[in-house]
Amino acid sequence: MRGPYAAGPRLAPPRRPPARPLRGAAQEFEQEVDQREGVRISGCLGDAAVECDVGVDLIAAGEAMALAICAGADPEQVYEVITNSAGNSWMFQNRVPHILAGDYTPLSATAHQIYLQASAAGHGGEDDSAVIKFFPGIKLPGRKA
Repeated sequence: MRGPYAAGPRLAPPRRPPARPLRGAAQEFEQEVDQREGVRISGCLGDAAVECDVGVDLIAAGEAMALAICAGADPEQVYEVITNSAGNSWMFQNRVPHILAGDYTPLSATAHQIYLQASAAGHGGEDDSAVIKFFPGIKLPGRKA
């Protein structure tokens, strides 16, 4: 069965290269496949894979901290141990301090509202980075030739 991102003749899957950061690997895979005759892959594929990985990593960070706290461990010490071990990840190191500080600001709800407002202001058909156009008084760079 063909996936929703591919069209054209069936091709053998590419040989697996050595492990490297996911974002770079996904983008390189997209470019490699996109250069094959008759095959196109959506540019969203790499982003979707990264977001999936990040989402799972955030859940794992929460589960690790919940397990440690339920077991009676000092959350600050658990954070120090994990961030200085093979269990560390960017998401753990970036998000767990919010747990330790009790800072549960609803960023996703706020971000959603800003995206809706930017869309209503006429930027809905543009790339999601156009959300910056919602903020007034910023001199944005022009398109590079």
